[in-house]
Amino acid sequence: MLIRVKACSLNYREMMILFQGFYPLPVRPDVVPVSDGAGEVVEVGKGTTRVKPGDRVGASIFPHWIEGPFGLENAAQLGGSLDGMLTEYVVLSEEALVPIPDHLSFEEAATLPCAGLRHGMH
Repeated sequence: MLIRVKACSLNYREMMILFQGFYPLPVRPDVVPVSDGAGEVVEVGKGTTRVKPGDRVGASIFPHWIEGPFGLENAAQLGGSLDGMLTEYVVLSEEALVPIPDHLSFEEAATLPCAGLRHGMH
Protein backbone atom coordinates (compact mmCIF):
# COMPACT_ATOMS: atom_id res chain seq x y z
CA MET A 1 0.00 0.00 0.00
CA LEU A 2 1.25 3.48 -0.77
CA ILE A 3 0.67 5.76 2.21
CA ARG A 4 0.97 9.56 2.17
CA VAL A 5 2.46 10.34 5.58
CA LYS A 6 0.53 13.19 7.20
CA ALA A 7 2.24 13.22 10.60
CA CYS A 8 5.02 11.47 12.48
CA SER A 9 6.29 11.73 16.02
CA LEU A 10 9.40 11.02 18.01
CA ASN A 11 9.36 8.66 20.96
CA TYR A 12 11.88 7.39 23.48
CA ARG A 13 13.04 4.73 21.01
CA GLU A 14 14.23 7.43 18.59
CA MET A 15 15.99 9.23 21.45
CA MET A 16 17.83 6.01 22.33
CA ILE A 17 18.99 5.58 18.74
CA LEU A 18 19.92 9.23 18.13
CA PHE A 19 21.41 10.33 21.42
CA GLN A 20 22.51 7.17 23.20
CA GLY A 21 23.54 5.26 20.07
CA PHE A 22 21.87 2.16 21.44
CA TYR A 23 18.82 0.11 20.57
CA PRO A 24 18.55 -3.64 21.24
CA LEU A 25 17.41 -4.43 17.68
CA PRO A 26 19.41 -3.74 14.48
CA VAL A 27 19.31 -0.24 12.99
CA ARG A 28 20.56 0.19 9.42
CA PRO A 29 22.98 3.12 9.07
CA ASP A 30 21.11 4.41 5.97
CA VAL A 31 17.57 3.82 7.27
CA VAL A 32 14.79 6.39 6.93
CA PRO A 33 14.19 7.04 10.65
CA VAL A 34 11.13 7.25 12.91
CA SER A 35 8.80 4.39 13.75
CA ASP A 36 5.67 6.38 14.56
CA GLY A 37 3.48 7.87 11.88
CA ALA A 38 0.03 8.16 10.42
CA GLY A 39 -1.29 8.95 7.00
CA GLU A 40 -3.74 8.31 4.20
CA VAL A 41 -3.83 5.35 1.83
CA VAL A 42 -3.11 6.61 -1.70
CA GLU A 43 -2.89 3.34 -3.65
CA VAL A 44 -3.53 -0.31 -2.90
CA GLY A 45 -2.19 -3.47 -4.47
CA LYS A 46 -4.11 -6.18 -6.25
CA GLY A 47 -6.03 -8.41 -3.85
CA THR A 48 -6.09 -5.84 -1.05
CA THR A 49 -9.05 -6.34 1.29
CA ARG A 50 -8.33 -4.42 4.51
CA VAL A 51 -7.83 -0.85 3.24
CA LYS A 52 -8.83 1.37 0.34
CA PRO A 53 -7.63 4.71 -1.03
CA GLY A 54 -8.61 7.53 1.30
CA ASP A 55 -8.47 5.42 4.49
CA ARG A 56 -6.72 7.03 7.45
CA VAL A 57 -4.18 4.62 8.95
CA GLY A 58 -1.36 4.20 11.42
CA ALA A 59 1.47 1.74 10.93
CA SER A 60 2.57 -0.94 13.36
CA ILE A 61 6.20 -0.49 14.40
CA PHE A 62 6.70 -4.26 13.82
CA PRO A 63 4.84 -4.79 10.52
CA HIS A 64 5.66 -8.53 10.36
CA TRP A 65 4.49 -9.29 13.92
CA ILE A 66 0.82 -9.99 13.36
CA GLU A 67 0.19 -12.38 16.24
CA GLY A 68 1.86 -14.79 18.63
CA PRO A 69 5.07 -14.49 20.60
CA PHE A 70 7.63 -11.88 19.61
CA GLY A 71 10.88 -13.25 18.21
CA LEU A 72 13.70 -12.51 15.82
CA GLU A 73 11.63 -13.81 12.89
CA ASN A 74 9.21 -10.89 13.32
CA ALA A 75 11.56 -8.25 14.79
CA ALA A 76 11.97 -6.11 11.64
CA GLN A 77 10.94 -2.63 12.72
CA LEU A 78 10.08 0.67 11.07
CA GLY A 79 12.87 3.20 11.45
CA GLY A 80 15.33 0.44 12.36
CA SER A 81 15.88 -2.46 10.02
CA LEU A 82 13.07 -1.15 7.76
CA ASP A 83 12.64 2.38 6.42
CA GLY A 84 10.45 4.43 8.73
CA MET A 85 7.87 7.19 8.65
CA LEU A 86 10.01 10.35 8.33
CA THR A 87 9.15 10.66 4.65
CA GLU A 88 6.38 11.96 2.43
CA TYR A 89 5.31 8.51 1.19
CA VAL A 90 5.88 5.00 2.51
CA VAL A 91 5.01 1.55 1.13
CA LEU A 92 3.67 -0.89 3.73
CA SER A 93 1.74 -4.15 3.66
CA GLU A 94 -1.94 -3.99 4.51
CA GLU A 95 -1.32 -6.22 7.54
CA ALA A 96 0.88 -3.49 9.02
CA LEU A 97 -1.88 -0.87 8.88
CA VAL A 98 -4.36 -0.02 11.61
CA PRO A 99 -7.39 2.24 10.99
CA ILE A 100 -7.36 5.62 12.73
CA PRO A 101 -10.63 6.42 14.54
CA ASP A 102 -12.44 9.50 13.24
CA HIS A 103 -12.02 11.35 16.55
CA LEU A 104 -8.21 11.33 16.29
CA SER A 105 -6.23 13.75 14.14
CA PHE A 106 -3.26 12.49 12.14
CA GLU A 107 -1.01 14.20 14.68
CA GLU A 108 -2.67 12.44 17.61
CA ALA A 109 -2.64 9.08 15.85
CA ALA A 110 1.05 9.48 14.98
CA THR A 111 1.93 9.36 18.69
CA LEU A 112 0.50 5.84 19.16
CA PRO A 113 2.31 3.23 17.02
CA CYS A 114 5.28 2.42 19.26
CA ALA A 115 3.33 2.55 22.51
CA GLY A 116 -0.11 1.48 21.33
CA LEU A 117 0.23 -0.68 18.21
CA ARG A 118 3.44 -2.59 18.69
CA HIS A 119 1.60 -5.84 19.20
CA GLY A 120 0.28 -6.00 15.62
CA MET A 121 -3.32 -5.50 16.73
CA HIS A 122 -6.09 -6.01 14.18
